[in-house]
Amino acid sequence: MGIRSCSRVLQRGAAESAENRAIAYTNRGGYYYDKGDLDRALTDFGEALRLNPKYARVYFNRGNYYSTKGDLERALADYSDSIRLDPKEAYAYRGRGGVYLDKGDLDLAVADYDEAIRLDPKDAQPYADRGKAYLNKNDLDRALADYDKAISLDPNLANAYLDRGVVYVDKGDPDRALADYSRAIRLNPSDPLPYANRGVAYDNKGDPERALADYDEAIRLNPNFATAYDNRGNIYFNRGDLDRALADHNEAIRLDPKLALGYSNRAEVRARKGDYDGALADCVVSQRLDSKGASCHSYRAYALAKTGQFAKASAEIDEAFKLAPNNSNAFLYRGELELVTGALQSALKDFEAALAHNPSNSFAQLGRDAAKRALEAPQSEAHPAPPVVAAAVAPPASLPVAAAPVPLGIRVALVVGNAHYTAQAPLSNPPNDAAAVAAALRATGFAKVIVANDLSREGVVKALRDFEDEADRADWAVIYFSGHGVEVGGLNYIVPTDAHLRSDRDVADEAVSLDRLMASVSGARQLKIVILDACRENPFAAAMRRMVSMKSAARGLAPVEPLRATLVVYAAKDGEFALDGDGSNSPFAGALVKHLAEPHVEIGKMFRLITADVLDATEQKQQPFVYGSLGREDYYFRP
Repeated sequence: MGIRSCSRVLQRGAAESAENRAIAYTNRGGYYYDKGDLDRALTDFGEALRLNPKYARVYFNRGNYYSTKGDLERALADYSDSIRLDPKEAYAYRGRGGVYLDKGDLDLAVADYDEAIRLDPKDAQPYADRGKAYLNKNDLDRALADYDKAISLDPNLANAYLDRGVVYVDKGDPDRALADYSRAIRLNPSDPLPYANRGVAYDNKGDPERALADYDEAIRLNPNFATAYDNRGNIYFNRGDLDRALADHNEAIRLDPKLALGYSNRAEVRARKGDYDGALADCVVSQRLDSKGASCHSYRAYALAKTGQFAKASAEIDEAFKLAPNNSNAFLYRGELELVTGALQSALKDFEAALAHNPSNSFAQLGRDAAKRALEAPQSEAHPAPPVVAAAVAPPASLPVAAAPVPLGIRVALVVGNAHYTAQAPLSNPPNDAAAVAAALRATGFAKVIVANDLSREGVVKALRDFEDEADRADWAVIYFSGHGVEVGGLNYIVPTDAHLRSDRDVADEAVSLDRLMASVSGARQLKIVILDACRENPFAAAMRRMVSMKSAARGLAPVEPLRATLVVYAAKDGEFALDGDGSNSPFAGALVKHLAEPHVEIGKMFRLITADVLDATEQKQQPFVYGSLGREDYYFRP
């Protein structure tokens, strides 16, 4: 209606005065601007100024156009011309204050907002805008007073609630921040920013599930929201889901290549995944963009420590604390370093300090639990100080000397969780089990952990072939499989998701033999392990036709005799089957993850502890079993 009315005035041409046509062009340009038709808006503003170069309002409107386009210098000039021609135009001061705010000239911004408020003290928006300037000056009390005033004048001013929530976060009042973000969302549910901010507040309160939901919604509303991807990546990292975390940080950096935190957070993920060179490279970029970022020093310390450079790692931790004495990541990674070097009491304090800042960080939880167990262990099992910290002292001749632990070396793993079978009902736990085991292996220092779920036979074979290349270059190679397994004629098989197994002779064609898995790890130089959480009751047995005159078992798997330096671990002893349990992980997977985190537990004892836990959890119904033997060396998942 407005555009048509203005157009009718303009169609009269010279019959209308130049002043009236200038007003019509200005108003029509304003309507076009509100509709998002910026090019037509600019054309009309130009025509208005041609007809009346002293029309203050059109300078103000064109200033809004340039501000929207990000052309701050032209916007500043137009707002200033509007003020020069009409010093009593409050909106022009408010507009110019916004330009100064965007340029970082906070004192000039405050001065313009002061004048806008003096001219129109009942307009809520300049109070909210001045609150933003005070917030950027870190003057939280003045910012809060301005936001309170803005909301009292206009209780439906969504951006005032949004920014007041930021003030409450900075003042350490997350509950009020959450209330304000939620009010902002109710007032403007299509704005992604309050969802993202509320996600931060939920995360700070230790509620990662709600935080994740808010980040998801912010990204749905704005698929180019780099910070939301970065923050969501942090949630995934805290949960131990490193692949999703890496994907989100990659996307954040793609969308905003100057996002320092994106590189810093990706460095942490890369370090945990064993990509130490990549982590160090990301830290270089992050610190070039933000020289005061403390966390990257912590991540660099972790990467250096994992490559044996403990002195350099310690120096990086010191630098992190200099920049930010309460940085949670500095506490976490100093705890990691202390755990490795045997300072267990200090490690425990640092892990607890990290958790006080970030209760949902699974790596801090693992570290705290490992430190507690090491401190509670008998003295004979306590972690000795490594040679890099104190020179080794020869024990008295009368005392037996334990075999030296094998160094960590290069460790790789393939983790598979098959849940969604074409011919059978889905299993609930394998994806959760695979994710938990993968995170636990990464936390113990595995250089590469490949996770692949719901694999067909072709997918299993391809995954094994790809993994062989990794295993042949590694010292340790581990395969963990969760899903269905069967035994036919004394041979064991894992079942891909596309298997139908209508008869026993189909098994060799549609399933993958345990021998094939053992062959895939056989190239590792020191230790080969295949772990099968696949001893469930054979779901194909009832319908499987017997075509071959061989025993075909419905319960569990058959015993195996692996070669030396190879272990095959069943979740349940041969001839028995495993339970899924009542939780999100099977009893076996839960026990495995728990004991993988324990420092200085030799591998034989570790599996004995796992067996004891599973027996307790299943009321003696399920007994894990280890087949194979090792030599004289002691092996530790977490020395």
